[in-house]
Amino acid sequence: MEGIKFFLAILPVFVFALYVYIHDKEKEPTDLLISSFIFGILIAIPCIYVEGALTSAFSFLQKSYITSFIYVFLTIALVEEGYKFLASYIVYYPNKNVNYTFDMIVYTSFLGLGFSFFENIVYLKTVTLSAIILRAFTAVPVHLSCGIVMGYFLSQMKSSKKGSWKITLKAIFIPVLIHTFYNYYLIYITNIFKRILDPTKAVIVTYSLLVLILGCLFLMVHYVLYKSSVEDKKIKTTK
Repeated sequence: MEGIKFFLAILPVFVFALYVYIHDKEKEPTDLLISSFIFGILIAIPCIYVEGALTSAFSFLQKSYITSFIYVFLTIALVEEGYKFLASYIVYYPNKNVNYTFDMIVYTSFLGLGFSFFENIVYLKTVTLSAIILRAFTAVPVHLSCGIVMGYFLSQMKSSKKGSWKITLKAIFIPVLIHTFYNYYLIYITNIFKRILDPTKAVIVTYSLLVLILGCLFLMVHYVLYKSSVEDKKIKTTK
């Protein structure tokens, strides 16, 4: 059973990595792809401690469903996407190999998948097989989606002549909001369904809505990925 759980934990990560890779016309250096994946794993480690500290500091926000959204935003989404943004911006954004508009999407995607890989491995001992399967269809593609969106705006920022600060905010906060909505739904909205519906109906409603919401998200993100791949072009950087 543990072998099956491990296989299902890592399989979607590499499937999605291949999904991004095949859309890249100008293939990136293998060592940089591997490094971005490893960076995703490494930044997940300090996130554990930062999230732990912020969870204690902002626990008072969990008193209502409204303030709990802020709690998730500050203690989970902003931390994880913030670390991803810093790693992407500091390490890969200035790299000379990021010379086409699709390149940042590749690196931020691999970084997000590395982060998700670490999470899946950590959860192996504490969650059931069904939870691992659920993460394969939810958490992993959410991390990928955030990476694609972040890379898309970072690419725009690198090739833009004006308004770069606005694009920077989009690169940070749109992924943060996506991540916030996802975690808020799983942590809080599902509890509402459990309280007002019988167990069977609660499960059906919870996961039906989740599939619908994430399906719409993934379709939009796939469009961004596909469009960016088709329109991939050399970046003319401005000094």
